[in-house]
Amino acid sequence: MTFTYDTGLATSVSWVRLQIGDTKVGAGPRVDGTNFSDEEIEALLGLNKNDVTDVTSQLFNILATEWTRMAMTYTIGPRKEDYTKIADLYTKKALHWSNIAGTLFKTFSAGTKRLSDADASIT
Repeated sequence: MTFTYDTGLATSVSWVRLQIGDTKVGAGPRVDGTNFSDEEIEALLGLNKNDVTDVTSQLFNILATEWTRMAMTYTIGPRKEDYTKIADLYTKKALHWSNIAGTLFKTFSAGTKRLSDADASIT
């Protein structure tokens, strides 16, 4: 698995990385601090006709799903770590980017299905 980031944003992978905060190797946005691989981002770009906005939304959705597992508060002595809001923030970012793209996504266990605005409602 490879990681590349071009500060000149010459590639779609770099543009997507900038939007999701995945620009430094070894300091990624995932729960374990890793980065998305170029291959993962390129696969999503291929499935979405190189639409960087859709891919950005989908990656934020993936991050929300991953961070949901960590949605708890830890207290050790005087130190408190609160991870309960991170998944919510990534969910809001996914919705923001899907609205930019003019689409909404509904997640199923098998993946993501595109819905038209008329078919989707957020409650």
